[in-house]
Amino acid sequence: MFQEAIAKQTAEYLRGHLEGYLEIVAARFTGTDRLTLKVPDIKSSTLVGGAMQADIKDLPAIGVDCLDKQEIPSGESLCYYQYDGAIAGLVSASSAGDVDRLAKRHAAAIELFVREHQFLHQFSTSDFTMREFIYVNTTFSGAIQLELEEEKPIWVDGFTHNVLWIASEDQYRQHL
Repeated sequence: MFQEAIAKQTAEYLRGHLEGYLEIVAARFTGTDRLTLKVPDIKSSTLVGGAMQADIKDLPAIGVDCLDKQEIPSGESLCYYQYDGAIAGLVSASSAGDVDRLAKRHAAAIELFVREHQFLHQFSTSDFTMREFIYVNTTFSGAIQLELEEEKPIWVDGFTHNVLWIASEDQYRQHL
């Protein structure tokens, strides 16, 4: 019921924190291994089949989507739910090696964000309270080369973090 609100709030938190996590990851590398990690455009968006779309000029880009909801039986509350979703990213570079490293480093920064925000500031709305934010796994799409009409070929790579949100929803209401 609240998938869009959860994705929107997560994207907002990620926007406020990702630059610092990109700096942490970038600082692990020196010399020719160091790459500039740009802060991506972050949106709550529809990830059809876990994939996202973005214009090549808008990369890097991150999309957050909450895809599924299921009840969690609990003795404490009748209204605990697990929301399944994803944080997907696309990056681009001029070589296969650079795009692979960019994808892995952006993914590492986002994984660090998720792991350090397990309780996601326990944000609440009038309808639900977020209880936990859980990292599940990461998959990479693999680099592909795109031949653009008026430009040099460009390499693109993507990743998807599967995540879970645990929320408690407001109690059921009776309609009279």
